[in-house]
Amino acid sequence: MQRFRTWTKTFLLFAAWDWLVTAGTIYMAERDYRAIPLAVALTAFWWFAVRLVQNDRRLLPIGLLGAGAGTALGLYWP
Repeated sequence: MQRFRTWTKTFLLFAAWDWLVTAGTIYMAERDYRAIPLAVALTAFWWFAVRLVQNDRRLLPIGLLGAGAGTALGLYWP
């Protein structure tokens, strides 16, 4: 049960962050040049995520799945 909770939290963290950055970048890119720093924030998050996953390699697939889900959701539901 603990493993399921960890995987769920990892999935939701990655999905929420990628949704926020994707939707925010699309929204801002239509209006302002400040979309560039927002895209840089995504890179900073990935540095954090890599550190998180290095502690438990089993989190990598679920994290990538969450990131893909969040990005897809951000593209179609801003």
